[in-house]
Amino acid sequence: MPETRDVELRMVLDSTMTGVWGGVQIGSGSAGSVKDWQRMSGEEARFVAFAQIHDGRLPLRGKVIQKDGRGRFLYIVWRDDTGVVSRRAKIYVESIDQTAVDSGHPIECLLPGKAKDGLPCCATVKPLRDWRPNQSLPG
Repeated sequence: MPETRDVELRMVLDSTMTGVWGGVQIGSGSAGSVKDWQRMSGEEARFVAFAQIHDGRLPLRGKVIQKDGRGRFLYIVWRDDTGVVSRRAKIYVESIDQTAVDSGHPIECLLPGKAKDGLPCCATVKPLRDWRPNQSLPG
């Protein structure tokens, strides 16, 4: 049986829309849900998710990781106070390489928190700073 290890993924959003709620989607499609919602303050926000690797090797897997024709990704889901989901931000993890995983440190990217319309980021979100190990955080 393969050995499974968690890989900590941290998404830092440079700014957010005040009053909306955000969280990382667990599972896919209509069966997907968010365990830990965070209320946005308009400032920087951080989301943490755990993916897994088997036998110390990529690709990333697990309940937060999904896959389409372009590669593996995760979603940040946005909702209002009534619980109505308004948008999802798709963040690809394909640029995470084996060196980053082997570092043992959390792997982090910086994302724009708002779309051009001023609402929460959505669709495929291109990082402002791509995935890389954050060596200032304990591994």
